[in-house]
Formats: sequence, C-alpha cells, structure tokens
Amino acid sequence: MRNARVLGCLSLLVLTAATSAQLTAVAPQVRSKPTADHKITTIELMAHFVTTIRVPEPVNSVVVGDPGLFQVEHSEHEPDLVFVKALTTEDAESNLLISTARGRHISFLLVSHRRGADPARVDFLVRYHTASGFLIEPEAVPFALVAQTTGVSKPQSSGGNAWTS
Repeated sequence: MRNARVLGCLSLLVLTAATSAQLTAVAPQVRSKPTADHKITTIELMAHFVTTIRVPEPVNSVVVGDPGLFQVEHSEHEPDLVFVKALTTEDAESNLLISTARGRHISFLLVSHRRGADPARVDFLVRYHTASGFLIEPEAVPFALVAQTTGVSKPQSSGGNAWTS
C-alpha cells in the first residue's frame, strides 16, 4: 500500500514537471508607433498566441506573403483591427501588407520563433497612430457620397460704376 502511494506521488511529481517544462516563458509586448508608409515594422510572433495590429483608419485589405505559415484575419465589424497568428512552431518569416481607406500602405515583417528556454518577446498589441505634425490630413470621402457639384460664375454687373459722376 505504501509503495502504491510513493509511486503515485512520484508519478504526479514527474507529470507536473513535464507539463511545466512544456510551458514557455513569454515576454508580452504592447507597442505604440507612428504610421510610416516607407518603413517596415517587425512583428514578433509565436505559435499559440495572436497579435493584434490597430491602425488609425479603416482597413481595405490585408495580404500575407505565406498563408501557410501565418494566419491573418480582418473583420468589417472591427475595421481598424488586423489579427495575425503563427501557424508553425518552427522559425518562420514572411511579410504582411495592410492597405487602408485613405490609400496608405503599411508593411510588416512577420517573425515567428520556436520555443526556447529564454523568455520570448511576443507582440500582443501593436498600435499605430498618425504622426503628429502641423498638417491635417483630409478625411476620406467615398465618391458615391459626394453631392453633385455646380459651377460658380462671376455675376455680371448691370449699368455703370456708382462712383462715377
């Protein structure tokens, strides 16, 4: 009976150690960046975690270089959010392009690392905001919403100048 208890305790201890060895230490990151059309931002990913990218304007489309390595989702119900997930537990890289309603193109390098002993940096949220400056960007108005325009002509004056005698 005593051997059965010892064996049960040992097996529980080994099982607990094995499950904790499978867990990876993750260093979650939340980053905030100004949008930059001509720069590429690296996104750190890991399998079993999702990264959310928030952009300052509605997203029109998303394209990923290798859809077999990374899953990218965008919903019309959340027009400013893009979700990215690594589909492999091995090291992987690909690119991602997000196009917005104002014609902006934001490019990313997606990097997924395999599980290791060190805490892995994983971007949980990347927030983009418009770069501050003194210029105000025009609001995007779809052509279907623009009302009919009418030309304005200079009014013709009748008679002479009132100041002449």
